[in-house]
Amino acid sequence: RWPVTAARSVALPNGKDKMRGREKRLGSQRAVVCDVEHPRGAFRAVSLHLDAHSSQRHRRRQMRVVLDFLDGLTPSLPVLVGGDWNTSTYNSSRAAYSILGFFRRVLMGVGHVIENHYLKPDRWFERGLFRELERRGYTYGDLNEPGAGTLHYDVKDLAANTNMGEWVPRWCFWWIEWALRDHGGRCSLKLDWFAGRDVEPDSHVAPRVVGGLRGRGGEVLSDHDPIVLDFALRKT
Repeated sequence: RWPVTAARSVALPNGKDKMRGREKRLGSQRAVVCDVEHPRGAFRAVSLHLDAHSSQRHRRRQMRVVLDFLDGLTPSLPVLVGGDWNTSTYNSSRAAYSILGFFRRVLMGVGHVIENHYLKPDRWFERGLFRELERRGYTYGDLNEPGAGTLHYDVKDLAANTNMGEWVPRWCFWWIEWALRDHGGRCSLKLDWFAGRDVEPDSHVAPRVVGGLRGRGGEVLSDHDPIVLDFALRKT
């Protein structure tokens, strides 16, 4: 709707050899950066998808690469960063780490983990990434709907189980179903986020996660719920 200028892409470091897994890929993931010429002021927009099969430390490293790139751009503009940051709370760089992490969370209490960690990953398991943002002058708490999941796992979801089955052994699914037995076989995770520098949420419209979107034929449009933010540029 508004002119987009100075589009750039930023290569993100790989956390593993992408040709060694079942989902083979050349190159690396990239963040997309552009300047938006809005009538109320120009701002810098960033679309960022952090690596799913990675550790918490590696996701923080990828975020740091993007923030370093943004710090080097001129002129300095308000910045809005959004996307799937895969803040699952897990070290998913290897299947073994994911499995051990799962059993640790079972011991912590499944209900406690779902409510206080899966939906609030910034509190502990992913705190390094979010503290990095804050240290660099970015805010995120007021730019997102608190405690609202954006990905919803169901033990009956064949597509989700097929994808996970390419990563973890089949016997793990019995334990997952057992762990979620008191939660209807479902749990949600907060993976998608906004963060901003010199931007603030609209005082009349709260940030929100939009759930239950379907196509004209009733088909699910995405495995992630979209996140929506009405924002204003902060005057400096």
